[in-house]
Amino acid sequence: MNPRSSNLAVGVLLFTAIALAGCVSGGTSSSKSSSASQAGDLQFEQRTYRYTCDNNQAIEARYVTTQDGEESGPVFLVLEYKDQLFGLAPAVSASGSRYIGHAGLTTGSGLEWWGKGDEAWLNRFTGDNAQDTERLQTCRLDEP
Repeated sequence: MNPRSSNLAVGVLLFTAIALAGCVSGGTSSSKSSSASQAGDLQFEQRTYRYTCDNNQAIEARYVTTQDGEESGPVFLVLEYKDQLFGLAPAVSASGSRYIGHAGLTTGSGLEWWGKGDEAWLNRFTGDNAQDTERLQTCRLDEP
């Protein structure tokens, strides 16, 4: 895939994730909430989790899934961090759940969200190397 196609694919993924999050926002203040919406036969479900991280920084993680009949579609993660929304896609993980997005805090950087149990980590990476990360936040799931 050439760089232009890669950027287009990342842009489409980000737009879709943010659009889906806007369509099915939970709107509650608990640490965990869920909501559902429907467009034709395609159903969307969102589970929202709130985390408190280093220096009392709040992060909201919205896991969006789609379902068409009996088949579940891909999961997207919309991360709200420092009053910005970031769309992340599932990534390979040996343990826990891992999501990456190539549109990060600055041009040329991406974000990685890695969660396991009640803990999660927000990391930054440069370029396309999501294996070489820098820790931005260590987070803990808020109590309901």
